[in-house]
Amino acid sequence: MQKGFIFDINKCTGCAACRLACVIENDLYSGTPWREVHTFNPVHIGGIPVFHHSLACNHCVDPPCLINCPALAYTKNPITGAVRVNVEACIGCKYCVVACPYGARFLNPETLVADKCTFCYHRIIQGLKPACVEACPTGARSFGDLLDPDDPVRQRLLDESLKVIRPSLGTKPRVYYADLREGVR
Repeated sequence: MQKGFIFDINKCTGCAACRLACVIENDLYSGTPWREVHTFNPVHIGGIPVFHHSLACNHCVDPPCLINCPALAYTKNPITGAVRVNVEACIGCKYCVVACPYGARFLNPETLVADKCTFCYHRIIQGLKPACVEACPTGARSFGDLLDPDDPVRQRLLDESLKVIRPSLGTKPRVYYADLREGVR
């Protein structure tokens, strides 16, 4: 089993329901949210598309945060593929922040240790979807088992239009994008 996301930029309205669901589900009211929603062309300049990007940890198969952590604070669950940080082991050195090519790591301003999306690990081990997926009103986010041939997400992966960002880095992120524009990759 290897869990992963499909994100359709064309369906995302930038409502940030995914971000809010993450904050509520993970009790992140006082810290930094694990998910960000970036809007490109927010002033609607004519002739340039407006699109939104919901960004959090990509839970890579070969995560640079795990490889570069001198405190060995990161683990990757072999069943779900969730990359998690042990805040008790983290020394706050920021190596993982610098190593993440997707900008999905940060130091929690209150605890001064690394923080990131957990894949809603507590939910997925119960067979539930991550809160961000369930909260998306447009269906821009999908979540499933990337190795199960019967899973609809796996079936969509066989579609050649699904891409990952920065495939040349070899991290094998587990967030796939539908109709990703060539210039974004």
